[in-house]
Amino acid sequence: MPYTINGLEQTIPNPQMKDGTTFVPLADVSDTLGGYVDFDHESKTANVELGAKKAKVTANDTSVESGGATISLQAAPYIENDTMWVPVRFFQHVFDCELNVDGDNVSIKRPL
Repeated sequence: MPYTINGLEQTIPNPQMKDGTTFVPLADVSDTLGGYVDFDHESKTANVELGAKKAKVTANDTSVESGGATISLQAAPYIENDTMWVPVRFFQHVFDCELNVDGDNVSIKRPL
């Protein structure tokens, strides 16, 4: 299984590697962590809620708005087949999740 989220193996689309960065499907991972994603297809922007934190992420833009601050991602999110893919470290840098990437295996744990 490529994903372990909050200690449980998950079956969601496999991570993708692009230019040395591991990308994961934003809505699938957020949902599995107990979050919510509202996606605006016209602006290609996703508003993500996970616990008390919120973030706004836009395809092809490395800047993420969260808690009144701007966080820079190492690579820009992109959309493929109606799915927004974000660098896996998005969940670490924006939502303080514990993260471990070992080859194709991704482990994400939401903070308590």
